Amino acid sequence: MSTTGTPAHAGGVALFKFPVGRALFNYYGERLLRTDLPIFVDELGSLFEHNGPISGARIFGADRTYFEVTLTWPGVHADGRSEPWCIPARILTSYLAERDIVVEKTDTYTTLVLFSMGITKGKWGTLMDALMDFKALHDTETPLRQVLPRLVERHPKRYGRLTLRGLSQEMHEHLTDADLIDALDTAFQDLPNPVVPPQRCYQQLIWGTERLRLTHAAGRVAAAVVTVTPAGIPVLMPGEALGAPDGPVLRYLGALEAFDRAFPGFHNEAHGVVIDADTGDYLIECVREEIARPSETPDAVAPTRRTPTAASPPAS
Repeated sequence: MSTTGTPAHAGGVALFKFPVGRALFNYYGERLLRTDLPIFVDELGSLFEHNGPISGARIFGADRTYFEVTLTWPGVHADGRSEPWCIPARILTSYLAERDIVVEKTDTYTTLVLFSMGITKGKWGTLMDALMDFKALHDTETPLRQVLPRLVERHPKRYGRLTLRGLSQEMHEHLTDADLIDALDTAFQDLPNPVVPPQRCYQQLIWGTERLRLTHAAGRVAAAVVTVTPAGIPVLMPGEALGAPDGPVLRYLGALEAFDRAFPGFHNEAHGVVIDADTGDYLIECVREEIARPSETPDAVAPTRRTPTAASPPAS
């Protein structure tokens, strides 16, 4: 499926990579991101019905097909403009977990849930009831210990005196001050330079790498993939340079690290990053400096864009 066929995939981050995607959004507006359910692929036929050249529904199992439903919360517009108040999606996800409702992916202001083709009104009604209850708890400034009791039990000093509305506002202000959405977009637009062959990085993983804090990683070379979910796309590949301290990669990872420290219990999914249990520092596997000397590196290869494909994991 093409990027323009599923425009809201990964919260639209892939769509906005291309001039045609931005042009489509400028013309159709936010409604474009809400029409994210293509069901027909020319080569396969309909994914819901047993027709088409090779009966895509039979192969993929129409009775086991899932809808990806992205819920967008107040706080930020699709073009990145921020509202003065919001409900960050991570807080809602934690509340739904308290009610045994599983969320597939959670972004800053979007939540992705999966519905099967045969879902009943009773099942999706459970989600709707939970959303309405959450709104009521937010509007009445219910103490957080009544909304997220397990979170408050784990972190009583951090959250014990907060209300649901108060936590939402505090988290939103942090995300706005950190400009996390712009940091994410920049990290996937300004791609890092590949300087060491991936096979050499793999050898380093076997024989030993240097595990460095972000504050010490500027100018170094990654030895392993770093993937942040969402969007579920590698932000750093083996052999790529991490760049300057204020460069796209370290700025983005630093913003995630600061968020995790400020809001324990709402950590980001950063694969390929080790978190120091005592300090909360992000640690990156780096190639040893003697291996990454310029004299030993091949000619630079132009980086390729990392765009979600049909095989990419679903993300909000």
